[in-house]
Amino acid sequence: PVLSAGNGEVQVHEVMVPAPWAGRAVSELLDGDCLPVALTRAGRSILPAADMALEAGDAVHVSATPEGIVRLRRRIEAGKH
Repeated sequence: PVLSAGNGEVQVHEVMVPAPWAGRAVSELLDGDCLPVALTRAGRSILPAADMALEAGDAVHVSATPEGIVRLRRRIEAGKH
């Protein structure tokens, strides 16, 4: 985690977008336990809209519970195949 709040109940993580996820919407990464905080592309950061298309190499900062980040990483891995 990049940042941990409280006793670790909520953490901010940086997740790199792999090539197979290019073109998918930010909303495909999300669930109730994982929300976007910022997206960095080509050195510039923005507040991402849910319908924004991801690009390979994007760094997405997400606020998540420990369970939420595990599910997010599994979704990304599953989407690579």
